[in-house]
Amino acid sequence: MSQSIKSTQWSNVKACANPIFEQWLTEWREDAVQKNSKMQYVYGKAISSLRKYPLLLPNGKACLILEYFGPSIAKMIDRRMQQENMSLDDGSQGFEDLADSQVDPYKKVAKKRQKKDGPSANSSQSQDDDDLDGSQGPAKVTKLQKRGGRTYVPGQRTGPYALLVALGLRESKPGYRGYMTKTELVQESQPHCESSMSRSEVAGGNYTAWNSMSTLVNKGLVRKEGNPTKYLLSTEGRELASKLLQVDFGLSLTPIPENSDENGSQSSATSNMTKYRTQLEPGQFEIILYVDTSETSGRCKKDEVIGELRKNGVKMEVVRLSVGDFIWVCREIVQAGHSSKRLTISRSAELVLPYVVERKRSDDLAHSIKDGRYHEQKSRLRRTGLQVIYLHEEYGKGQGDFGLAEGALKRAIANTQLVDGFWIQETSNIKDTCSYLTHMTRHFKKMYESKKVSGCTKQEWPTYKGLETPSETYFMTFSDFNDFGTKKRTWKITEMFARHLVRLRGLSISKASAIVKQYPTFAALMSAYEECSSEKEGEMLISGIYFGNTGRTIGPAISRSIYKLYNSPTFPK
Repeated sequence: MSQSIKSTQWSNVKACANPIFEQWLTEWREDAVQKNSKMQYVYGKAISSLRKYPLLLPNGKACLILEYFGPSIAKMIDRRMQQENMSLDDGSQGFEDLADSQVDPYKKVAKKRQKKDGPSANSSQSQDDDDLDGSQGPAKVTKLQKRGGRTYVPGQRTGPYALLVALGLRESKPGYRGYMTKTELVQESQPHCESSMSRSEVAGGNYTAWNSMSTLVNKGLVRKEGNPTKYLLSTEGRELASKLLQVDFGLSLTPIPENSDENGSQSSATSNMTKYRTQLEPGQFEIILYVDTSETSGRCKKDEVIGELRKNGVKMEVVRLSVGDFIWVCREIVQAGHSSKRLTISRSAELVLPYVVERKRSDDLAHSIKDGRYHEQKSRLRRTGLQVIYLHEEYGKGQGDFGLAEGALKRAIANTQLVDGFWIQETSNIKDTCSYLTHMTRHFKKMYESKKVSGCTKQEWPTYKGLETPSETYFMTFSDFNDFGTKKRTWKITEMFARHLVRLRGLSISKASAIVKQYPTFAALMSAYEECSSEKEGEMLISGIYFGNTGRTIGPAISRSIYKLYNSPTFPK
């Protein structure tokens, strides 16, 4: 960016360090308001975030370090700069400056000019990457939470800064219970933040400084547990908070010890399950069966499953599970009010017992083998690190193996037991299934209710699951368990094209697969259409493609429909 632009921005530094970007964002927001687009709220949050940032940003790419600035807004800014004939500085250079420059913005500009003019004799960096400049503002940390080579550094008195400081200050006090609630964080972080933690500063907007908590969670600096949510610093978050506290308050957080002693034994791991973890004594929790919502969908199915379990006296709750159909949860019971007889359930501590049940009816198992879900589901179950109980419920006697080769279901179950290491439980009907779940619930109550239980993360689970003693045990938190089983996949272009095709009427998976095998992408199909000499040829282009094992072709009707859809003037190209 030219020097004239820089001087213009710095002349209004009190209002906003980047007034040109602010003006463009304001224009885009007003345009979105006129169009009644939801983007008006996105621009509003971006403007608020930009105004809080005290330093010069050379281009749109450099804005990615701020909250509510994504790749789309960054590209819009860069394109506008090119339209205005403004030069684009190297965005990566801007991020390096943020990491290791002084806090004073004028010193930062001088340093950037010095780099453009070439290195001087006194320009060598003698300060270590992890050192702090205690003369001004918060520390600039260069080895914490890097994303794409960039270092995340919260601006002084911004939302993320205030939340980290509040968590660090509370942790440094004696008697810290290991977490803070949202109410506590809002109250204790407000003195360290220029923006309101509870009210939006944008007219008609919903954004407050508290929304920046999502940034800290996404960057792995703060962890969330339970419901109501507990907030606590991660290892990286403690390191960053400690550096901020050291500069502004002269405090330093003591690092959490490693999980093993110098002799390599795991005895210290038990003692190091510290106050930063959920810990429940016997009598403070109960064992509850969690039932996935898919097991209760539909009126008849819901009444049958829930009715049988309730009739058996099972304490249960229907929740959304990302993997498995049934789990057992150790959940805290908190005494409320002054009545010793009144108990209310608190979801602030939910710890998953090391067992997960996958229920498969014979017909469902056959269908999952046919469509490929069988292996994908088993893979996600294995990743949880829990002992999987594969509950096979007989269904449809006399119907064979539901279209599979004879004995295919028995071989699949044997393979699941021998190769995957799952426990196999056979039941004859849904009543028998509920009876088994009732028995296991009672068994786990006797097994664990007399023990002290402590929570751990999914990363810590492989270490702590082997540390059970007669009086104490460790369970993974429910939030981490549900995150473990979440389906996460990056789709390829060919797969996305196939997924789009199957949404069209008359196109089955086998037909879509045959089309993408010959035309892997939408662009490839459109190029083939352009080479057709006539509309008639285009309409019949894919009619002769064979699909499946039947020897049948796509046919002219579907071929014509696809051609007309993709070549319609209203279809986005």
